[in-house]
This record gives sequence, C-alpha cells and structure tokens, in this order.
Amino acid sequence: MPCGPGFFRVAGLVMEGAGFGVEVMASPAAGRTCNVLLSEGRREALPV
Repeated sequence: MPCGPGFFRVAGLVMEGAGFGVEVMASPAAGRTCNVLLSEGRREALPV
C-alpha cells in the first residue's frame, strides 16, 4: 500500500467524514495535546 502525501490526505478526509478530528503535529506537541485531552476526560487516538 503506498504511503505518500496523497495517501495521508485521502485517509484524513475519510476519517473526518466519519466524524473524527484529524491533526498532524510534531511528537512533542502531540504528547502535550494527548495529556490535555486525557485530563479533560476526552477520548483520543494517537497513531504514530
């Protein structure tokens, strides 16, 4: 399965269409965001 920029763009659109928020960020920012979401009791997924 190809994993170029186009693949990720389409995958993001599919996930957003299914009601998931999609955001791309550097690892340190992703870790901080994960901690904030967990402290607020919100669900999150962190695919790496």
